[in-house]
Amino acid sequence: MLERRLAAANAVAFSAAQGLAITLYPLLAERTGLSLATLVACFGVGSFLFLFGAPAWSAKSDEWGRVRVLAFGSLALAVSLFSLWLLVVVPSISSGVAFAILSAGRVVYGLGASALVPVSQALREDLSAPAERARAMLDHSLGLGFGRVAGVAAVVLFAEEATRLVACALVLVAALVAVNFSARASGPAPRPASGRSRAPKADTLPVGILVVAFLFAIFAEALNSSLGGTLQAAFALDGVGASALGGRVLLAASVGVFVVQALARGLWRPAPRRALVVGALSLAAGASLFFSLGSFAALSLATAFFVVGLGLVPPAYLALSRPSADSTSVGRRAGRLASVQTLGYAVGALVSAFAFRFGGGAIAPWLLGLALGIAAWAALRQGAWLPLRTEKSA
Repeated sequence: MLERRLAAANAVAFSAAQGLAITLYPLLAERTGLSLATLVACFGVGSFLFLFGAPAWSAKSDEWGRVRVLAFGSLALAVSLFSLWLLVVVPSISSGVAFAILSAGRVVYGLGASALVPVSQALREDLSAPAERARAMLDHSLGLGFGRVAGVAAVVLFAEEATRLVACALVLVAALVAVNFSARASGPAPRPASGRSRAPKADTLPVGILVVAFLFAIFAEALNSSLGGTLQAAFALDGVGASALGGRVLLAASVGVFVVQALARGLWRPAPRRALVVGALSLAAGASLFFSLGSFAALSLATAFFVVGLGLVPPAYLALSRPSADSTSVGRRAGRLASVQTLGYAVGALVSAFAFRFGGGAIAPWLLGLALGIAAWAALRQGAWLPLRTEKSA
């Protein structure tokens, strides 16, 4: 089905571009003359704008149709990739100009590309029966994982060809933009102007989902944003070497996450609450090893623990964020969840920047605290997984 393939393609494109950019952090800092903390903070501002873009585009997708909104989101992603291409292709660019180009690209990214993940998720929900929701959300996570593998693998294989690499990514996303704009719009029919009723209160997201999504997003962004700099300091590498090693680590982790989720889908299907606890404790174990990251053995073991946690936590809380059977605001729900995740990503980037600026790059204490927070909330908050209700039933 075309809509299902477009949902997968847009999720893959988004995560591939994200993996590409994160892996190139040290190289971008070296090419532009910007400090790593400044670079991470600038990317964090782009992520912060998801807080406004994601819910707005998700709500619009309930009215305009999913694919139409995905088309605009993919166009914004192409513009942001073009800004990265300028940074790696233009020689001897001044730091001020580089900062302006990067900032403009991240603003477009935050306000436009923020549509891709929640709207592709909502499109998958539209196409799935209620009994198949958990599998659909796992498929959505698998698509994001596959894109991350593709983006990171590209950096690992072509680390010395950054200009061509970003150019190829730009061409592929431009092709996706063309496909999106040429596809027939899907999703709910537009609502009449008078039908501006609010979604039922019983359809509000559970508070436990919001808390876990927020803490996990902080953890994931802090880990991703600090990885290159952490490896550069731990193993005394230059920018290219740190990008290459970080790319290999992210590639191994992305492949591992994909395998964990595939196993969870086909062979081992843990209960969502149990998967949250196991995943969070695995994240905590990996963070503990970051306190003394002085050997490749420790790095490998930490990566293995991170893989289990990163593979289990997101599909678990997505499966728990189930809407009511007659919900007409699937896009709005996905947008609310995406806005909470976005706020977490922005905070995570700031945590990483703070650690590099004032803590000498010591990110391990932050990661450990966040992972234990997720585990504690998932294990102890028994009533937090029910929808919030602010109106009494008739």
